[in-house]
Amino acid sequence: MLTEYYYESLVLLAKLFCLPYEVLYEPQLNKREYEIEPLKPNQKKNFENYFKSDIMLYDYFNKSLHYKIEDYGREKFYEEVDKLKVRLNYKQFHNLSYRLFTRNVKKMLSSACGRNRQR
Repeated sequence: MLTEYYYESLVLLAKLFCLPYEVLYEPQLNKREYEIEPLKPNQKKNFENYFKSDIMLYDYFNKSLHYKIEDYGREKFYEEVDKLKVRLNYKQFHNLSYRLFTRNVKKMLSSACGRNRQR
């Protein structure tokens, strides 16, 4: 699984393990956007030397992922990725709505019960 191809990886894993997407999906927590400064040539060279085996693994799995996407059929595959995103967004929206609703109901009930006890 490659993080920059998260949804693509989920589609392939779900197919491989014959599982629904929801079993494999884990929502991103504390996602942040930040600026990345480009590496200077000497920093890049040091990075590539130090992480050579990691880069080789990444390249292998990146190529492997794209071969599998091609085997699946690129157009059909990305239709499946789009369906997955819609399905997960729908589920997240309804889970969030339910949590907010139950939290508000609990607050309302506790404040109503609190008023009744004070009388």
